Amino acid sequence: MKHNKSLTLLKVLTVMAWADGSATQAELSFIKTFMLKFNLDEKEWEELRPFMEAPLPPDRKEALFSEMRRELNSATARASALEACREIVLADGVLDANEEKLLEEFGSVLEGPALDEEAKGNLGGFVKSILPGLFGKADPEMERYFKREIYHKIELKLSGEKFQIDRDDDRLYLVCLLGVLLAQAAKIDGNFDPDEKNALRTLVAQKLSLSENEAILFVEVLEEQTDKGFDFNEVISEVNRLVSFNDRLGVVDCFFAVACADGELSHDETEEIRRITKAMLIPHSHFITAKMKALDHIRKT
Repeated sequence: MKHNKSLTLLKVLTVMAWADGSATQAELSFIKTFMLKFNLDEKEWEELRPFMEAPLPPDRKEALFSEMRRELNSATARASALEACREIVLADGVLDANEEKLLEEFGSVLEGPALDEEAKGNLGGFVKSILPGLFGKADPEMERYFKREIYHKIELKLSGEKFQIDRDDDRLYLVCLLGVLLAQAAKIDGNFDPDEKNALRTLVAQKLSLSENEAILFVEVLEEQTDKGFDFNEVISEVNRLVSFNDRLGVVDCFFAVACADGELSHDETEEIRRITKAMLIPHSHFITAKMKALDHIRKT
């Protein structure tokens, strides 16, 4: 595959990492590692650098896809490009599972009848959904923080209850991470309504098999931690690492269920949920669908 076609493919991959206007460090780090296999010279790296630094404006993005359509204007050309790409990646004798998945997804797009909007969307969805889970790494400092600060508070609050903390239970860690985000979204408007607290209690009770009183005390800890403050970016990073893309899609409904439990959805709550779900790499269209469903539920009750 000629280098100009290699560059076009790499540009498209990078643009897709910025599909919703943001790209995580994990995504960009993987893409850079992937690029290293192409033995790019200094001039080619300079050509790719702007694509790594910020999302392209719509007109430049469309021009890039038009260029790719011109360069790969037949099914045969696209299949040849994919095979050449595979050979380049295999040049060092290593093709790990992550790279294999990436090449398979390229294949489903490149070998199709045309590089249309659906194909671009499929590739973009792949990049946004799979890379954070595949390449995000555990943050030991973050784990220690939650297991030291929040777990200690939970132990104190629930000292008279039967609940026992298993510090190796990822489920408990995840409930704490999502719990502070849910509490933050519900109380961002200055009113953590009793019905909102009850909705959050129900969620954590179901996930951790808590009694009613244990759930009450657990949510008190989450609320206290939200009041104290937490590192939003670190919490989000851990959520994206631990929760699959499909499961994160399901979590969006939980945010609206808690925020709407008092029979209304404030502008501040909506914007906070938007901010959180965007950081969780949730497509904006999914956020809108969940919001409209929540508003429809409010109107019917």
